[in-house]
Amino acid sequence: ERCPFLPCHLRAAMAEGEVAKLQRHLSLLREEYVKLQARYADVERKYNVAVAASGSAGSDSFVSRLLKTVASLFDQELYSDLTVQLNGKSVRAHRFVLSCRSQTWGVGNLADVDTLDLTDIQPDVGLVLLRWVYTDQMESGLQDSFLLDLMKTAKRFSLDSLLNRCEEALMSSVNVKNCVRYYQLADEIGAHNLQHHCSELISNHWHDFGSEDFAHMSAPLLYSMFKAKTRYPLHTAIRTHREDVVFLYLIEFDSQLPGKLNELDDTGQLPLDLALSSRQESIASTLLNHRADVNATDFKGHTLLHKAIERGDEFSALFLVEHNASVDLAVPLKKETALHMVAGFGASHESSEGMVHVAECLLKHGADVNAQDSNGNTPIHRSIEAKNMGVFCLLLESGKASLELRNNEQHTPLGFFASLLRWTL
Repeated sequence: ERCPFLPCHLRAAMAEGEVAKLQRHLSLLREEYVKLQARYADVERKYNVAVAASGSAGSDSFVSRLLKTVASLFDQELYSDLTVQLNGKSVRAHRFVLSCRSQTWGVGNLADVDTLDLTDIQPDVGLVLLRWVYTDQMESGLQDSFLLDLMKTAKRFSLDSLLNRCEEALMSSVNVKNCVRYYQLADEIGAHNLQHHCSELISNHWHDFGSEDFAHMSAPLLYSMFKAKTRYPLHTAIRTHREDVVFLYLIEFDSQLPGKLNELDDTGQLPLDLALSSRQESIASTLLNHRADVNATDFKGHTLLHKAIERGDEFSALFLVEHNASVDLAVPLKKETALHMVAGFGASHESSEGMVHVAECLLKHGADVNAQDSNGNTPIHRSIEAKNMGVFCLLLESGKASLELRNNEQHTPLGFFASLLRWTL
């Protein structure tokens, strides 16, 4: 639905983005259609070969009669030499039929047993599996959860054809909401076709996913996905709140640390800043323990401390100062230090109280109270201009703030003092 408050160019950009996603999705569906066409052609070729070998395409051919006979033997006493025990039900079976399908039935040799114990799988799953073994047919309309259980069981017994059939049935149910979960399940089962299909859908909608979508995925699998789909897997791991994936990254790139920890991503974000801005203190501490630069700058030359104060982030600013961030580094051009920046928060700003706490911490760590910005203003000039009584008082109480330093307009802090008196009236 269109938002009437958005500018036209933003609405157009959003619409173009949705069109691009739909085009990628259609491309994926077209790809699957081409694959199905190829499979159909292969099946048709094999069918023609079989018909030619049998000498007849009629229902009375030897191959047709053999297939019908095998299908009719499902759960029948005729020729039965084996019992499959399901949970609450016994199925009469035939060793030659099961052995033609697979040699992996959980026993050393089918010829040596009279009973096959499958009581650890769901009875309805077991019945559908055995019916497929005999008839090569699977019911339509099965629920996705049932198909997943059936696929796991097919994998267990090396029934690759059944596994592929389940994959094909599930692909039609894959969508943006469930593709991450199905990707993980497909990886666990070894359903590579389904996993590839989910992977393509994930790629097409990568920016639509949040940390909650990956919450239950194993760390190795998620790390592998991040490496395949992003240029900056460390940044992505932090954004998705996955400390376990961060550890895997640190292990793999140990020889390239700390350089890798100070890389800017495409949006100009640093890993440590991402961790702090989302209050992931444990990850932030881990990055520092691996020698991340606490004074690293973004493409504008702003340090992490500058960025934290700019967004009014008391938590991040205090963390950085307590972990030895330089308190006197100035931003380019404006030449503002961290103390200038906190002094410039007006009393009405929602973060003003938190910035007073930051100013107190900066002063405790030796911040220069008389540093001058590009306009010649000291922090006390800035506090007066912003009517920031909290920081103003801290600067005066420090006993180091000069009231005689002039800015570029030759104003001393004393020149603003008269207006300061009006704040308390």
